[in-house]
Amino acid sequence: MSEEEAKDLIQRGFVDELGLSFSEDIDIEKLYTDINFYTDRIAQHLHELCLIISQNSIRNNDVISPTIFDESVETWVADTLSSDVGVIEGVMNAIDTKVGRKNQVLYSLGICSMEDFKTSDIESIVRDHFEVGGAALNVSQILSGFASAKHPIIRRAPKQNLWKFVTPKYRMAIRSKLKRTEDGRVTLNHS
Repeated sequence: MSEEEAKDLIQRGFVDELGLSFSEDIDIEKLYTDINFYTDRIAQHLHELCLIISQNSIRNNDVISPTIFDESVETWVADTLSSDVGVIEGVMNAIDTKVGRKNQVLYSLGICSMEDFKTSDIESIVRDHFEVGGAALNVSQILSGFASAKHPIIRRAPKQNLWKFVTPKYRMAIRSKLKRTEDGRVTLNHS
């Protein structure tokens, strides 16, 4: 589903069909963008997250607030993505790793919007979002490690120099649970 189709579906469901309103402290456009980002605009997952948001909003006098949204995402992740989050945790760097390059690459995989991506696409995202200077990043080896892990999260596309997620749920798990800290580290959001 396109970004605009997804936003239209969310708007029609929340406002036109359910008559929900938004608290004054919520950025409606950001809400729609975040729902699309977390669900990867996949209809089933978009519907599941929006259902939880609407149910929680109905218990909040039919109002969607930032707190309702955050709690709903947390519930959705726990209900839908818990095993996928576990797989992502399994390929992350140890917490005390100095640079955390694997975590930076994971975070970059989550940001990447392409279905099929090249090593250079991910390296470019790492360089754009993290201070790496001129360091050799070895993204190719890290991606190969993710593909050969006990529970692979990506695989090489046949006959091409492209990668893709084994399931889009891994991208959703990364997007909803990995956070970049102010000092450039990537951590698992335990909220």
